[in-house]
Amino acid sequence: MMGKIKRRTTKGRILCQQLSPMINLLEKCSRVLPLRSLKQKNQGPDPLFFCVVSPSLAPYRNLGSLMHDKKPAHLIYSISKSPEKTPSNKKEVVRAFGAGFLCHYLLDRAAHPFVYAQQFALCNAGIEGLDKRDGHEVHAVIESELDEMILYTHTGHTVSSFKPYKEILQANEGTLAAISHAVCSTFWETYQRLSPANLFEKSVHNYRKIQCATYSPHGFKRNLYGVVERRFRRHSFAQAFCHRPLALTESAFDNHEHNVWVDPFTNECHTTSFEDIFTNTLEEANTVIPHFISGSLSLDETIALCRNLNFSGKPACA
Repeated sequence: MMGKIKRRTTKGRILCQQLSPMINLLEKCSRVLPLRSLKQKNQGPDPLFFCVVSPSLAPYRNLGSLMHDKKPAHLIYSISKSPEKTPSNKKEVVRAFGAGFLCHYLLDRAAHPFVYAQQFALCNAGIEGLDKRDGHEVHAVIESELDEMILYTHTGHTVSSFKPYKEILQANEGTLAAISHAVCSTFWETYQRLSPANLFEKSVHNYRKIQCATYSPHGFKRNLYGVVERRFRRHSFAQAFCHRPLALTESAFDNHEHNVWVDPFTNECHTTSFEDIFTNTLEEANTVIPHFISGSLSLDETIALCRNLNFSGKPACA
C-alpha cells in the first residue's frame, strides 16, 4: 500500500508541474503529446469534437461524444457496410477509413480504462493542487506522455521531426467528401440523427487548424497558452494538449513495472503495461480486419467483438 501511495504521489507531482508550473511540488519536469498521431484513417470520430470551431456546425457538437458513448457494435457494423453505398471509385477509400475507425475503437476501448484508472487514483490521492475537478487535464497529460513514448519508441521521431498537422489528417477533398458522406449515413443508420453531408469534412479542416495551432516543438506556444489559460483556471488544458519533443523510452504512466491496476469500469485487476495493451490491440486488429474489410462481419459477430463496451471501455449507454 505504501508503495502505491508513493507512486501516486510521484505521478501527482509530475502532473502538477506539467499542469501548473507555479505549484512547486518537485523540481521542474515536463512531458507531453497525444494518442492521436496516426494517419487520417485512424482518427475515428475524434475530428468531430472540433466541429465547434465552425459556428454553423455548433448544433452538431455532441455527435462525436454520441459515437464514443453509445451503440458501439451498431456503429462499427454500419461503418463496415459503408462501402456498399459508396461510388465504385471511392469504395477502397471508405473501406480503409472503416478499418482505421475500427483500429481507433479497439485501442481506445483497451487503453482508456488504463488511463482512467491512473486519472482517478491521482485525482483522489489527496495531492495538493490536484483533485477530481482536474480530470480533463490529468487525462490529457497521461495520454500525451504515453503518446510521446509510443511515437519515439516505434518510429524514432519526436515532434521536432514529426509534424502532426502535416503527417495526419492527410486526404484530398474528394476523399474527405466520400468519407464525410459515409459518416453522415452512419449517423442516421445508427442513431437516427441527421447531419450535414460535409460535417466530417469540415471537422477535419478544423482539426488540422487546431493541430497546427498547438504544434509547439520549442515550447513557446505551449508556455504561452499555459500562462493565458491559468489566468482563468488553475490548470491549462491547452498546455497539456501541446506536444513536446521528448525522446521517451518509458513513462511514469506506462506501468512498465507491471504493477496491479484496477479497471474502474469492470473492477477487474490487471498488470498489463501500456506497451502490452498496444501490442495486444495490434494483434486483435490483425485478426478482425480481414473479416471487416471483406464485409463478411455480421452484426452478431460485431456485437460479440464490441462486448457492449464504448470507446472509453465503459459499458455502452443505451
